[in-house]
Amino acid sequence: MRNFLTSLNKKCEEYRFEEKVLIVPSHSAGQQILQAFARQGCSCLNLKPDTLFSLAEDLLKLSLYRRRLTLIPENLGNYLLLRVLKDLSFQQKLNYFTQLDITPGISRSIYSAINELKLAGINYTDIKDDMFVNPQKGADFNLIFKAYEETLQRNGFIDAADLLKTAMTEDILSKGKEVLYLLPENLKLYPMERLFLEKLSTSGYQVLEFAPVQGLNKPEKCIVLSGQEGKIDVKTDKDRLSWLYDMDHAPAPFNDNSTDLFHAYGETNEVKEVLRRIIKNQLLLDEVTISYTSQEPYVQLFYDLSQQYNIPMTFGEGIGIINSRPGRLFFGLLEWIGNNYDVSLLISLINNGDFRVDDEKAAPSNSTIIALLRNAGIGWGRERYNQQLAILSGSYEEKVGKAQEQNKKEKNIRLLENAKWLQEFMEKIFVLLPEEINNRVDYAAFLHGVTGIVETFGNITGDIDGAAKKIIIDELSLMSATANEEMSLEEAIKRLEDLVSGIRVGRSNPKPGAIHVTGYRQGLWVFRENTFVVGLDAHKFPGQLREDPILLDIERQNMGLGFLQRKYQVRENLYDMVQLLSALPGNVTLSYSSFDTVENRDVFPSPLLMQYYRLKTGEKTKDYSQLLLAFTEKKAFVPRNLADVLDPTEYWLNLNFVAGGIKEPERSLVSCYRHWENGLKAWEARRNHLYTSYDGLINSNVSLDPRKNHQLVLSATQFEDLAKCPFAYFLKYILRISPPEELAFDPGVWLDAAARGSLLHSIFEQFYMKLIDRKEKPQLGKHQALMYEIASELLSKQKEMLPPPSSVIYELESREIQDSCRVFLASEEEECQGADPRFFELSFGVNAEETPGLGQIGPVYLELPNGEGLYLRGRIDRVDQVGDQVFRVLDYKSGSTYVFEEGKPFQRGTQLQHTLYAMAAEKILSQYGLFTSPRVEEGVYVFPTLKGEGQRIVRKYHLRERLLEIIEVLCDILHAGAFIMSFEDKHCKFCDYPEVCRRELFAPVVEAKLIAPCNPQLEKVRRLEDYE
Repeated sequence: MRNFLTSLNKKCEEYRFEEKVLIVPSHSAGQQILQAFARQGCSCLNLKPDTLFSLAEDLLKLSLYRRRLTLIPENLGNYLLLRVLKDLSFQQKLNYFTQLDITPGISRSIYSAINELKLAGINYTDIKDDMFVNPQKGADFNLIFKAYEETLQRNGFIDAADLLKTAMTEDILSKGKEVLYLLPENLKLYPMERLFLEKLSTSGYQVLEFAPVQGLNKPEKCIVLSGQEGKIDVKTDKDRLSWLYDMDHAPAPFNDNSTDLFHAYGETNEVKEVLRRIIKNQLLLDEVTISYTSQEPYVQLFYDLSQQYNIPMTFGEGIGIINSRPGRLFFGLLEWIGNNYDVSLLISLINNGDFRVDDEKAAPSNSTIIALLRNAGIGWGRERYNQQLAILSGSYEEKVGKAQEQNKKEKNIRLLENAKWLQEFMEKIFVLLPEEINNRVDYAAFLHGVTGIVETFGNITGDIDGAAKKIIIDELSLMSATANEEMSLEEAIKRLEDLVSGIRVGRSNPKPGAIHVTGYRQGLWVFRENTFVVGLDAHKFPGQLREDPILLDIERQNMGLGFLQRKYQVRENLYDMVQLLSALPGNVTLSYSSFDTVENRDVFPSPLLMQYYRLKTGEKTKDYSQLLLAFTEKKAFVPRNLADVLDPTEYWLNLNFVAGGIKEPERSLVSCYRHWENGLKAWEARRNHLYTSYDGLINSNVSLDPRKNHQLVLSATQFEDLAKCPFAYFLKYILRISPPEELAFDPGVWLDAAARGSLLHSIFEQFYMKLIDRKEKPQLGKHQALMYEIASELLSKQKEMLPPPSSVIYELESREIQDSCRVFLASEEEECQGADPRFFELSFGVNAEETPGLGQIGPVYLELPNGEGLYLRGRIDRVDQVGDQVFRVLDYKSGSTYVFEEGKPFQRGTQLQHTLYAMAAEKILSQYGLFTSPRVEEGVYVFPTLKGEGQRIVRKYHLRERLLEIIEVLCDILHAGAFIMSFEDKHCKFCDYPEVCRRELFAPVVEAKLIAPCNPQLEKVRRLEDYE
């Protein structure tokens, strides 16, 4: 780089007062050259950096305006070419390219090939079919090329090649004032750019010497420097890197540590090691450049580290737009739409702060909106938002009317207002998003809708968010102006994802006080004393020899474009990297990831590193095995030295695995983390045999005992839950902790177990009501059609309430429901000839629920053997009369009979429903005067599905005394506050609280606590084992 700045300074001194334009590859490079030039104390008088395309655009600005021509952006050009391909394919004019799916990726490849040809000065009229290996391919390519050119002209666009071509025809070129054009010798130009440069510089241009590369041929696209290359002033081992591929003429080594090399266990550890070295060597951040060979994963990794450790970094090529809030909103919005408006995805967007709604008038808080969306039971489907939110609003309106207490009334009024606001808000959102009509969507309207949502609700918390929001809106608005077509919603989403996914935001030149991260080609123009080059593994650099599938190398050769063959790309990459290394000032550190942590395999270093090792040792015969042996330790997740740790995680890993283990870990942790003391205390208590509050013990509380507190009305399910796991009961019914209830979209499932069971209950009830009206007994042959008709009707209603993920899943689950109906009917024909169903869904103690013929039934009072009593609530699926004053209760189970065993009617208190419901039914039938002395002799579990095979499990009347003993034991557990976790892990399979109790860690200790005599509070829990 010193050579270049010296050459530039000479020209500036020689032509001090003349206007000078330095032709650069990018405006960013130009700005960095000027800054470095000024830091060297050189005069920049009358020196302006610029690109050839900017010069051409400035020359034609007025002319383009008069002709109503616009320079087409790359994304729009790719879209227009995609339209061309779609139209030609639809018109069946393509023969070769019909073998390929017309995707944005294919379109982009063809678009790139056309632009490359045009910049090389080749138009479609210059292309012959026989230039291609397949003449049909040539004919198709020419047809596409021509159609694309016509599309540009028709829409008033010109591209970069057209811009240069038009500029060369303008008289203004010959009328302009004299300007001295300066070019760095490594500037790569296409033929059209060279022609424009020659036309532009009427008196010629001057080429500035750049850092020479020894032993490698300069790429043909580079400017040729007349005369001999300048001499390199070699003072360090870094300066010797110019001779990486010319070792025979390399100067002797200095052994001054100006170059270094390391490898790491994965890219994450590679980038962390870079930070460690910056810290260890106390490098100034604004004297560090990090150049990468591959944009990803390195940019993302460095960006994540900059956020995690609050390290100032600038990114020459920007960061992925997904790192911005508007970017996350955009992609999250498309994911939400693409997944049939799954409400959980919308909740995630709002919860993360990416979807900002608090600017809306009278908007509730985000937490309130999320709660309403969850409570509405929307699940998925755009039509369900309005439907379910209207139902939710109706329920709150009903509660307002029934509320007796003022505070409850006011609470429900607020909920009603918020629910109505959310309903109106979602209507506004869906107005913006067009619906599919015949599986097609208006692409322009879809673009407009997504643009509107991002513009209105995109959250901005910094400059990157603001830039991301603007560029998304600009890109979508530009596309919508020409997007007059219809397509499937899936294709529209894919196009938008493809349009925005490659956009990067936050591009920046190097700034004071910040590390600069950029690609190795851009790193050539950054003048800092310390450079790290990452990603030098064989896979990433110098790249693979790959043909362009659109224009093969042989086809390029036939067109006279040998210098543009892809086989030269690897050589060009190698040349650019060596030039970077030779041009850099100061110190250079090279690195690569020697292990792929995803594929779990070793990765070889780049051939460039092999050359570096040979140059460093001065031995041309060194091979890869010797290079690998020469490496010091592989940088991994655990730093070897305590001084190298970057965060607390690495600190503890170092202490544990390197420093011989953590000494006095409890004391060390407590000293660093103040909450650990309580955690360790709880941990020790749970591991101890003594039963304490950390195991679920609370102070005795009569309010939890339904015998003492008659305001507490329990159900059979609650008693069974208590017997299964007192700790889970405590979390669910006392602390009222429950996981968020969300209907998750599953493409392979429509109805969950609860919804399926509820549907079957409704089918069976309606079926029997019709039979009772007809005064008929169930018969499979006679009534199967009736059963299927009822099932079909209720399935259709269920479909309206909860749309299935697909017609295939709907048909599959509908057949399963019909199969269950057939099994049920066959079972009923056999079992119910001597019985008459009398009551269905007999509810008692359940608010606002009525039973036909009985009205609203209050809780049922049960007397216990000790003279006390309690109130019970529940819902009995069916009550059959089997004789004079004799009845049975039935409960439908949609699962299998696995947990039900003959001879074990209570299963330690986990199966109580049959007998509790039998006792409740007797009370109800007697109290309401329907029968004088009703007697329920049995409770029956019915399994009316394919899984249950129509089986029935019967529990007899004589079990009642035993049941009441169990109820007393369970009430004693509540009174004692003994909420220990279950001693049987079979109940953990469907538990909502595994992360809370972590039973797998304490199972042996729990068993020990239960039998330990020092824990009298658990005596009642132990007694449950007596009740099988």
